[in-house]
Amino acid sequence: MVLLTTALGLTNPAYGWVLTTAVGAVLVNQWHSTYVFSWRKASGVKYPATYASDGQIESQKELPLEKQLYLRFNCAQRAHANYMETLPQFLVLLLIGGLGFPEYASVAGAIWLAGRVTYAVGYAKGEPKKRYNGMFFFIGLISLLVMTPISLYRIITGN
Repeated sequence: MVLLTTALGLTNPAYGWVLTTAVGAVLVNQWHSTYVFSWRKASGVKYPATYASDGQIESQKELPLEKQLYLRFNCAQRAHANYMETLPQFLVLLLIGGLGFPEYASVAGAIWLAGRVTYAVGYAKGEPKKRYNGMFFFIGLISLLVMTPISLYRIITGN
């Protein structure tokens, strides 16, 4: 293992926290999948439909929000899709930013992941504005956006 990490230039053992955070992103994705599946089952939306139709959502408009299962399924599905749309950028920033700032990048990554879970849970309440409760994920994202170019600069210049 020492040979591999040395060959990759990963001489700081704290980089293990960065990799652990990256694995956390995989686990959050699995949680998202399970969460969406539970809403799919509750709503009765059948495969291969990605979302409930507008007509299905409209048919439940008169019900209390907690019983508008088609809408809530769609919101959970959209939160997962949004997670998947942003995951590649997050991982690139985490893995590169973590080269220079492994502990800070790991904390920033954990904040991003916690924010994404909070975002999904809020969104699935059926009121899309509740997803804003998880917007603190931007703290982690912006932190990584600062760390990554600094890490790259240090790598390029040897500083």
